[in-house]
Amino acid sequence: LEHIHFDKYGNKRYVEIHGFPILDDENNVSQMIEYTLDITKRREAEEALAESEAKWRSLVENSPDHITLLDNSGKILFINHTVPGLTKEQVIGTSFFDYALPEYREITKACFDRVLRSSAPDKFESIYQSEDGARTYFESHVGPVIKAGVVIGFTVSSRDVTERQQMQEALKRSHDDLQLRVDQRTRELEETNAALRAEIIDHQQAEAARAIAERRLEEQRIIAMRSDRLRSLGEMATGIAHELNQPLVGVRGLAEHLLIGLDRGWDVSEDKLREKLSLIIEQADRMSHIIDHVRLFARSADKQEMHRIRVNEVVLSALELLKSQLQARAILLESTLCPADCHVLANPFSLEEVILNLLINARDAVEARISHKDETAQARIELKTRLEQKDKKRVIKIEITDNGMGIKREILTKVFDPFFTTKEPDRGTGLGLTIAKSIIEQFGGILKLKSVYRHGTTVTITLPTLDE
Repeated sequence: LEHIHFDKYGNKRYVEIHGFPILDDENNVSQMIEYTLDITKRREAEEALAESEAKWRSLVENSPDHITLLDNSGKILFINHTVPGLTKEQVIGTSFFDYALPEYREITKACFDRVLRSSAPDKFESIYQSEDGARTYFESHVGPVIKAGVVIGFTVSSRDVTERQQMQEALKRSHDDLQLRVDQRTRELEETNAALRAEIIDHQQAEAARAIAERRLEEQRIIAMRSDRLRSLGEMATGIAHELNQPLVGVRGLAEHLLIGLDRGWDVSEDKLREKLSLIIEQADRMSHIIDHVRLFARSADKQEMHRIRVNEVVLSALELLKSQLQARAILLESTLCPADCHVLANPFSLEEVILNLLINARDAVEARISHKDETAQARIELKTRLEQKDKKRVIKIEITDNGMGIKREILTKVFDPFFTTKEPDRGTGLGLTIAKSIIEQFGGILKLKSVYRHGTTVTITLPTLDE
């Protein structure tokens, strides 16, 4: 008999009471022997065990994983719950391996063999297929049940990983699709790069061809400028001859005078002799200066070094070369130069070439007009330089005006076109104004032309000054 007693401290104690009868001669119970055992610890252990079993059973029964107990042959001894379509009663006693698809059966058995040999946990993945064809993916962890050092069975915890597997498969499909797109895009980019490289090569070849064409065009431009410059020198030959003839006549006269004096025994003082010789040297220097100027003017047209120059000095230099020629042709040349000492950044010989070209054009224009029988006006060319304020900056203007034939309105827009000319073939190349405009624009300036037919023409050069 079990009974509950309380000790002197009021603590509950579980006791087990045992009684034995004592019989007399007539076999009747005459006395009773009784003893009591304190089974509190045993009872508490039993209750703790029952509580633990209840906890673990609850944990196993409520686990979302499939927990299975097998013997060492793989027969199912216990399972907490089964897949839909099967009951525990149907499953218990059957082989665990019967529920694996054929292609996973060997993988499953190999895992159990490893656990059996090593007594260590292992895992495997498998697929269960129901009668309706639905597949469930499982990840199973196998643990050994060991007794006396021998594996007598297995515990299997199988987790449904179908959703994870589906996500992995979807991720793989996305990855494969992305890889396909990447490969396709890579091919497109490679094709685009190949086309771009071909285009770059074509562009480089075109650039090289353009550079060659530009170089040849520049060479032709230099040749044309040199030809036009030499033509200008040819036009100025009369003036240059006149400029050289004057000092030559003086030198010859002085030398002949000295020779006559020596032949006749004139008493010429040393001071007088020095004076005559000094005059000869002075005239020789003048000729040397004219020759040097012509040589520098005729130098290669491609040498376009620019530096600070005085505009009026360049204008006067050009006038000196043409002055005698214009006088010989009865053309009145008037010049009005600004009193200020104006400086510009330019090449002096190129600027002089422009002015000479414009003066030669003016000369041809007035000669064309006075060649008409009914014309009685005085042939006149006027050259002016003046300072002006433009857009808060100082500029100098060089203006050449003639009262020649002028230019017809219908051809006025063509005068700057290369090779366009109204002169006879032996009088012009049609490059003068084109080259003149190009040179002035290189100096940061502007060249403009206004003309009225049978009244005359005005050409204006505007250059930025270096003076404040």
